[in-house]
Amino acid sequence: MIFRYLKKRSVLLTFLSAIFLIGLFVGIVLYFKCNNETKSNIINQISNIKEYLINNNINNILKHFILIIIILILSFTIIGYFGAFFYLFYEGVSISFTLAFLVKIYGFKGLIFGILYNILFKLLFLIIYVLIIIKLFSIIKCIIKNIIYKKRINIKYIIKNNISAIVILYIVMFINDIIIYFFSSIILKIILNVL
Repeated sequence: MIFRYLKKRSVLLTFLSAIFLIGLFVGIVLYFKCNNETKSNIINQISNIKEYLINNNINNILKHFILIIIILILSFTIIGYFGAFFYLFYEGVSISFTLAFLVKIYGFKGLIFGILYNILFKLLFLIIYVLIIIKLFSIIKCIIKNIIYKKRINIKYIIKNNISAIVILYIVMFINDIIIYFFSSIILKIILNVL
């Protein structure tokens, strides 16, 4: 069922994937554009990553809640909806930029750690985030059709259905964030052995 739904929205899904991939590329470019002083400062910070990650739980609960609320509210302005694309782009930049520094410091081990970290702690969030963007697009499309084309669409029904789906997706995201918060230090102790 979900694959059929995504297949119908393959153009938007491809567009969102392209934004994320461009973000990954830009992150690598930014790494190479950094001057030596900036690189040294970041390397010093990342060098202490083991201690920081073991002693602190990963807590994205409030951050993700605020992000989804802001994007949800902004989406109803139509123009604000495009801010959701920017955040996806930012995540791509952030992942590749950090990964480049991990490779610089730890070599191949840094690459493995970075990939494992992002799969375990970011992949599900990014999938849910993309699904939320797709759901919001259905609302935006409906609003535009009603305003510009004066089409008679049951806008309340469409908004209600999509908001319900977004709430369910957010609940899954919240549960994921709770699990990460309580178990991140245990998981990190295992994957930090890679470094």
